Amino acid sequence: MARQAKKARRRAAPAYPSRPRVRGTGISVKIATSIVLTTAVLVALGGFILYGQAVAALDEEIDSFGVTLARTIALQDIDTWRYTSGTYAELREGIKNALVRFPAWLLASGGVVGAEAGLQPDRDKLRRELDVIREHDRTRTDTNRRRLEGVTVIFAGRAQIDADVVDVFVFDQRGKLLTKANRAPARFDPHGRARAYVATGSDGTTVETRTEIETGTGMLGDRRFPARSFTEPVFDEAGRKTGTVQVLVSEDRVAARKRKLALSGLAVMLAVLAAGVAVSLVVARALAAPLRRLVDVVNAVARGNYDLKARGHMRDEIGLLALSIDTMRQSLQEAEKDQTTLAAREREMQLVADLRRNLLPNRVPEVTGFELEASYRPTTRVGGNYYDFLELPDGRLGVLLADTAGEGVIAGFTMNLFRGFVHAEQGWKQDPVAMLCRVNRHLARDIKKGVFVTAFLVVLTPSSRELELVNAGHLPLLKWVAKERKLRVASAEGIALGLDDGPVFEERLRATRLTLDRGDRVVLYTEGVYKIAATDGAELGEVGFNKLVAKNAPMHSAAFMNLVERQMEKFREGGPETGDYTIITLKAV
Repeated sequence: MARQAKKARRRAAPAYPSRPRVRGTGISVKIATSIVLTTAVLVALGGFILYGQAVAALDEEIDSFGVTLARTIALQDIDTWRYTSGTYAELREGIKNALVRFPAWLLASGGVVGAEAGLQPDRDKLRRELDVIREHDRTRTDTNRRRLEGVTVIFAGRAQIDADVVDVFVFDQRGKLLTKANRAPARFDPHGRARAYVATGSDGTTVETRTEIETGTGMLGDRRFPARSFTEPVFDEAGRKTGTVQVLVSEDRVAARKRKLALSGLAVMLAVLAAGVAVSLVVARALAAPLRRLVDVVNAVARGNYDLKARGHMRDEIGLLALSIDTMRQSLQEAEKDQTTLAAREREMQLVADLRRNLLPNRVPEVTGFELEASYRPTTRVGGNYYDFLELPDGRLGVLLADTAGEGVIAGFTMNLFRGFVHAEQGWKQDPVAMLCRVNRHLARDIKKGVFVTAFLVVLTPSSRELELVNAGHLPLLKWVAKERKLRVASAEGIALGLDDGPVFEERLRATRLTLDRGDRVVLYTEGVYKIAATDGAELGEVGFNKLVAKNAPMHSAAFMNLVERQMEKFREGGPETGDYTIITLKAV
């Protein structure tokens, strides 16, 4: 029975859709790769640091050994490595000269003294004395070599480092070699400049010593090897430099030890990386498994199947992700129900916007003696701007510009009502003030409280260049006076339509008259021109718009409109989208 119940639950459970094939690198491989790369970088960095520290310790050990050995040998007075009185050297030179020139006798006392000219020296005595001097030289050389070898062997044995002392040289103050430790000829070729040894005290202070350290290539017979030279000056009791000591150390064993350290470190790094790869694969699969289940749920939701639920634990981020996906699934399920309604509403909004644009004039009438231009810039939202040209039988022309508060369907519906009432008034041609009063009564009755329309009506008589201005709460008209080259403000008294159903509106509404001279220009506009905003949020404003009008007012009307709009768009470049705006201009020519 239990087995049958289990089978029944499996049949009842919603089936996961076929999982899409992963193209490219899977998430488990990416996680494993990131873990391996991170481990490799850390292990390599640690290995390089440890290797560098070990190499630095070896170098410091060799430097300390070589410097200490050179300074120990340099403590001996330079005269211990040569004849104290210099008699032997002088005698040797005198015998050499006597053998060549025969200028003097060699006395039994062992000195060279003057003798009568023409007397011949005793050659046998000279040779015997020269043999004695050579024997002294050999004895001194062997003694010095044994002393140097003894100091070197004892010191190196105590140091117990991987460095071999190849030779020790002792030079006098003139650079002449006095003695050396190795019988075989040795030589050192430095690479680069010498550096002074820096000694570090127990308290951490550093002192630069007189010992010079050079690295290069050493030669002992025909054998070449990496070497390091340590040179220490020798001073007498009076502080005068009397010679130098040079210790030549081979780095063959140190180089081999460094290579061994590098190979050992590389082996450890490879072992750690291998272990990291194995661990990362296990961890990556464990992390990717719940993510694959969540991918199945998202794939099902994408196909329109909202029955699958995301499972997860609230104890980790994947559990929170599962909860978020489940919340998204429920939201999408609810949003799908509202999608049809939303699409219908968007279509309605688009129809209202299209209707609004279709109600605007499709052309600008030509007026003798004037340049008339109009421009309407809509936005993605339904706007409340409206303008119209009303041609009258006696040759006059009515230019009407209106705006309503807000945007959207209400603004568009209100402006459509206003336009309908204006076109329904057939008897207004003689009295524009009376027409607007009747329109206000109709509009105030049909629109909701708080909604209003501002309008500016200009009636142009071309023959006299006279304008009759009627302003119902709209922005003032701008007039460019060509003779003065100044921009002035012209308006008429009145409040917005729809705020009052009759008495107050009719009492306040008054018409004024204005005459244009050749070159004068008037500009009608809506509030949207002030709200053009730049990237930083700063608006163009009244002052900015007036400057644009004054700057381009002398131009032809078409050029004026084009330049003003381009400069407004340049100001707004990159800024947020604002409401719609309308500009109408009229210039007397």
